[in-house]
Amino acid sequence: MQVQRALRPLIAFAALAAAASAVRPADKITWKQYETMATFRIDDRPVASWNLFHPGKKEDPLLLQVGERFLLIEIRERQIFDLDAKKIERHGNELVWRESDKPAKPLDASAWNVRDVGTARRIRFQLEGRLFDLQTPEILDWR
Repeated sequence: MQVQRALRPLIAFAALAAAASAVRPADKITWKQYETMATFRIDDRPVASWNLFHPGKKEDPLLLQVGERFLLIEIRERQIFDLDAKKIERHGNELVWRESDKPAKPLDASAWNVRDVGTARRIRFQLEGRLFDLQTPEILDWR
């Protein structure tokens, strides 16, 4: 009997924690704009209107905005998803997007080449018959 009474607060806490995590918007991702210099080219030509975002201290995945189009680039999985711009909220230099809004099927991207070039990473792939070339600076972790 004593053990059951002692476990009641623990069971109640576990139930509350489970309920809170179910209600919490865990799939919300806040994307921060790259503060440092990144370069982007399509078919070896610079692009006039583009922006690059990363989720906090991570560099994978990346969110590339080209004009009004948003491309989610999953580097390790070598997949690209075309995101619905209406489902992305803008808060200054940050974007908020829900993982649950990710399309079920990635775009048909090929000719992937990802490599480190000194203090930067070069990501190249072919999408819709065009060659995308993105160079991002390494985010240094000074811890």
